[in-house]
Amino acid sequence: DTTEVSNRQFKAFVDAGGYQDPNYWREPFISDGRSLGFDEALARFRDTTGRPGPSTWELGTYPEGAADLPVSGVSWYEAAAY
Repeated sequence: DTTEVSNRQFKAFVDAGGYQDPNYWREPFISDGRSLGFDEALARFRDTTGRPGPSTWELGTYPEGAADLPVSGVSWYEAAAY
């Protein structure tokens, strides 16, 4: 995006099924020169408790008091899907 995306905005994407809908994920997943399938790739994009979302989140959400801070812990693929 041309502007920062807040945790609150990214959570709306996550809660709306953004990690389950392949229509959002238009870029091919490549790891170590190998193409990954949708399910294999999405299994890598997890928070600290194993839920889909940014790696810095926990239990599917951002830290308390951080709703309006820029989202962090997202890969290029997650940002592109958003």
